Amino acid sequence: MGATVGGMGNAKLNLEGGGSVAYTPADQRYAIRIHLEWKPTPGRWVVDEVLFRNFRVTASDLRDLPIGQIETWLNVMAQQGLIDLSKGEQTDTVDFGDPAEGRISWIPQPPPAPVEGAKGDAFYRRIGEIYAKAALASPRPAAELADAWDVPLSTVHRWVRVARRRGHLPPTEKGRKA
Repeated sequence: MGATVGGMGNAKLNLEGGGSVAYTPADQRYAIRIHLEWKPTPGRWVVDEVLFRNFRVTASDLRDLPIGQIETWLNVMAQQGLIDLSKGEQTDTVDFGDPAEGRISWIPQPPPAPVEGAKGDAFYRRIGEIYAKAALASPRPAAELADAWDVPLSTVHRWVRVARRRGHLPPTEKGRKA
C-alpha cells in the first residue's frame, strides 16, 4: 500500500498508510520514515516520529530535514482531499516544489482596516477565520501570514491576540504559542 505524493526537486514522498510517509531527499538513496498522528487539538496531523535507517545520521542530516514543510504540505493536501494519510491513498496526482521554497499559497489578504480609529469586530472576526485556517495547515501560522501580508510578525500576533480575546478564536493549546 502506498502512493508517491510528488516531487520536491528530486525528493519524493511516499504515503504508506497508518499516518506514515517515506521521505527521500534529493541526492539520497534511502528514505526517512516519518509518522504523523491526528491531533484533535490543534485539528491537524503532527509529526510524532522520525526514523533514519541504513545510513549514518549526521547533524547535517537532521538540520536539513524539512519537517515543518513536510507537515504543512501533508496537512494542506489532506484538507483539500488529495490524500488520506490514514489509508496511504491519494485521489489525484500531487506535485509541489522544493522544501526550501515551500509556502502556503492560498492565504488571502487581510481584511481592510478603518483608516482612523480602532479596528472593528468584523476585522478581527476575519483575522480569526484566516488564522484558524492557516493553523490547520502550518506549524507556524503567524509567520506564514506575516510573510504573505508583508507585515511584522508582532502585528499578526497582536491581531490574533485581539481576535482570541474577542472570542473569534479558541484558547491556545497549552505549551504552544498563539
